[in-house]
Amino acid sequence: MSLPTDGLLQAAAVTAALLAFAYKFPSLRRHGSNLSLRAFAITILLTGAALIVLVDPAHGLIDTLIGIPNFASLAGDGLAAASACGSLCFLAYLNYPPEHAHRANIVFAAITGVVIVVMTVLFFSSPPRPETPNYWTLYSGTPQTAAFRLVFLTFLSFVLVQIARLTLNFASISNRTSTRIGLRLVAAGGVVGQLWVALEVARALIPVLGGPRPPLWTETLGRILIAVLVSLIAIGSTLPSWGPRLGFDGWPALVSGYLSLQRLYPLWKTLGRVVPGVLLVTPRARVVELVDLRDIHFRLYRRVVEMRDAIVLLKRIADPRAAEVAIALGRDEGLTADDLEVLISAAQVVSALHRRPGSPREATRGEAENLSPELADFDAEVRWLELLAHCYDHSKLLRRVMRFLDGTEITLVATLPP
Repeated sequence: MSLPTDGLLQAAAVTAALLAFAYKFPSLRRHGSNLSLRAFAITILLTGAALIVLVDPAHGLIDTLIGIPNFASLAGDGLAAASACGSLCFLAYLNYPPEHAHRANIVFAAITGVVIVVMTVLFFSSPPRPETPNYWTLYSGTPQTAAFRLVFLTFLSFVLVQIARLTLNFASISNRTSTRIGLRLVAAGGVVGQLWVALEVARALIPVLGGPRPPLWTETLGRILIAVLVSLIAIGSTLPSWGPRLGFDGWPALVSGYLSLQRLYPLWKTLGRVVPGVLLVTPRARVVELVDLRDIHFRLYRRVVEMRDAIVLLKRIADPRAAEVAIALGRDEGLTADDLEVLISAAQVVSALHRRPGSPREATRGEAENLSPELADFDAEVRWLELLAHCYDHSKLLRRVMRFLDGTEITLVATLPP
């Protein structure tokens, strides 16, 4: 790979960092006292600065102005260490109360200061080398240069582990889909960063241990990993702001609603055939249900209401023994209270579905007594009906209940789905 290619990769990473800062800048102006936002802005600026000074023309210009060959390599790594400290401060403010975050950030700042001092001492203790933007590739064979690099990489590895831990911890308690996705992208950036650390450790140690000098393509591979790392962190850290505008917070509910519609369809259609008065529309073919993506939440809400009404009416004319047999067999099998409640309701529904013609159509909603559990919210209602539908379709214990009620295997096979 050529140096221009390396410069383009570095420019891509810088662009990602600066775009993230530009996106957050209006919020920073409105909420300048927000410590976590301030820490985020500082982190992004330091990251962009570190990436800029590590490649020409900035690298050569800085060394010319300072008069110390390769000083920009030290400056770039120092800025990167400060940026890593800023990211830890940002995550501390997100995860901890202010007092705890302040204490943690003092520790992070102290560790970062020690690391920068050690790197500076090691840099100036090594013999001067001719100016080059590929400092770590060309001069990694000396013990001082290798030690400098290993101190820096060890610190970054520690920071990346903390980033992954803290972001995943915050993602696990977040209620917003866009926030969870964004923080997991940041954690993925931490994993990519660890790959870069492993590559750089190998590049630093192999020459010291007597191996060949790292080829220049490893420098380019490192820049690719850095570009991916910075891009993932930039996208992930800003996604909670712009993600909701693109529907990130809404599509999981749509997918969940669509899947619930399909899970409830077989039992809903059966109930509608036996108690047709409760359905507002005639059930459509399954293939039409599968391809229809319109009004998912409304259709699911209507389906839940219709199934509940049908179950109420069927329980009115259920075999009185159904609940007793289900309770006896369920307790014998050690079912939990929730699973036992589902089995009882399924046994009542099935026993009503297969009684002699008559009463489902003769019952009225005013006469029906709702024997199913009272649920706190719509999502809980959907989950309960899905459990009931699954029990109706697949429960071997429900088949045993029907065998006790009917006394023959023939009736059971005829009345339950295979």
